[in-house]
Amino acid sequence: MAHYGYARCSLTSQNISMQVEQLKRAGCERVFVDEGVSGAKSERPGYNELLRVLKPDDTLTVYKLDRLARSTRDLLDKIDHLTKLGVRFKSLTEHIDLDTAAGELMMHLLGSFASFERQLLIERTKAGMASAKSAGKHIGRPAVMDAPKIDRATKLLSEGSSVAVVASVLGVGRSTLYRHLKAGLVPVD
Repeated sequence: MAHYGYARCSLTSQNISMQVEQLKRAGCERVFVDEGVSGAKSERPGYNELLRVLKPDDTLTVYKLDRLARSTRDLLDKIDHLTKLGVRFKSLTEHIDLDTAAGELMMHLLGSFASFERQLLIERTKAGMASAKSAGKHIGRPAVMDAPKIDRATKLLSEGSSVAVVASVLGVGRSTLYRHLKAGLVPVD
């Protein structure tokens, strides 16, 4: 039943010593550190080393939740992983202790907020795409076969060139040319 801490700061100019000091005051026997590592990076040497050391019934404490995860969803995934390992979790700043009913409630609330945040993002994305589409904007990747290429393909195919040759001349894949042929965009006599 070891008690470990994890501290992280994004910029090398930031000082991590305050986090380490607070974690040691909270009883952490060893503090794993990632300095100058962004929360968005998945490769965190200190955190990865911590995961190799953790055993069931150990406790992981962080100074603040955002030191562990980059988003609510990421936090919940990390907490879920720790729970499956049988590791207890605490956050000093937010006063979260998953061994208590209040701590568990807080994690459920965070999960609800993460789900709500995801749904809002989906709604905004759909609304933005609908707005762009109604304004006549193309949604998705730009078309490879524009009008001049379609005209050239039509001409070359009508002159007897093979699909492979036409695709090579136009700088498109054969499957792209076949797709346009099948859709009737490139008329063949």
